[in-house]
Amino acid sequence: RFVAEAPRQPGRLDIGGAIASTLGVSALVYGFIRAAEVNWSDPLTIGSFAAAVVLLGAFVGIERRVAQPILPFRLFNERKRTVAFINQMLVPATLFGVFFFLTQYLQVVLGMSAVQSGFAFLPFSATIVIGSRLVPRAVARFGPRAVMIYGGLAVATGLVLMSRLDETASYFPMVFVSMLIMASGAVASFVSLSLAIMGAISPEDSGPASGLMQTNQQIGGAIGLA
Repeated sequence: RFVAEAPRQPGRLDIGGAIASTLGVSALVYGFIRAAEVNWSDPLTIGSFAAAVVLLGAFVGIERRVAQPILPFRLFNERKRTVAFINQMLVPATLFGVFFFLTQYLQVVLGMSAVQSGFAFLPFSATIVIGSRLVPRAVARFGPRAVMIYGGLAVATGLVLMSRLDETASYFPMVFVSMLIMASGAVASFVSLSLAIMGAISPEDSGPASGLMQTNQQIGGAIGLA
């Protein structure tokens, strides 16, 4: 078996869009980081958000004018795909925050070493690996919408359980069960959202759509940590 080479499509780099989007997203993420470190009324925080609005607004203007934008706005013509893109940002924002605070909980409250806390996350990773094989079958049987709903409910349930953790809790069963539930929801969300986005995309838009998915995950994770 082999993958046939896709036909080459000559194009021009959207340098203006790349610069505006990079600076705009950087200013946005820094604004959240600054707000968490200082406060929301800090002049530098406000300035960062203002710069993000200006730069991202410029990015939108550039993308509407150039012949070959790095972000074709036709990707958002379908409401279902637009919602999937948004959720692709929200899920990592939740998970990255959980990873950070749960690591602190395992080491500071439960007294685990760095190595022990790493092993403590293995059930989460194992669930992701196993789920990545099972979720596509679930999507084929029940449809992406049902799997997305399950993913959101499972992540929310895991968050509720983790919110009950205190100094009297133990790794098993509270942390362990919370991890399994959240991991099953995470893999269900990621796989079903990816299929919903890429399933009906045109070949010429597959690159921008895939790139936007990865960008959303990184932005969501950065904001979640901030």
